Amino acid sequence: MLNLFNSLLGRDPQKIKADVEIYTWQTCPFCIRAKLLLWWKGVNFTEYKIDGDETAREKMAQRSSGKRSVPQISSIINILEDVMIYIPSMDKIN
Repeated sequence: MLNLFNSLLGRDPQKIKADVEIYTWQTCPFCIRAKLLLWWKGVNFTEYKIDGDETAREKMAQRSSGKRSVPQISSIINILEDVMIYIPSMDKIN
């Protein structure tokens, strides 16, 4: 379904070669917004839902220098405010 939207909107996720991982909680509104923003910009990402999984949360904290808040987005940025600032400049990657 996402491929249909991408073709209708003229986006090509293959143009952005980023290895992006996002740690989320299913009901977190900031996580939902971050995923939508990455999707809107055509960035492929791998999502790790850590709802109630303390082991996964510890792994996320190790990878993010001790940060335990969500969303955590690796390879680009760490917090949602940065997503809002960084994503418009991703057009330079295309």
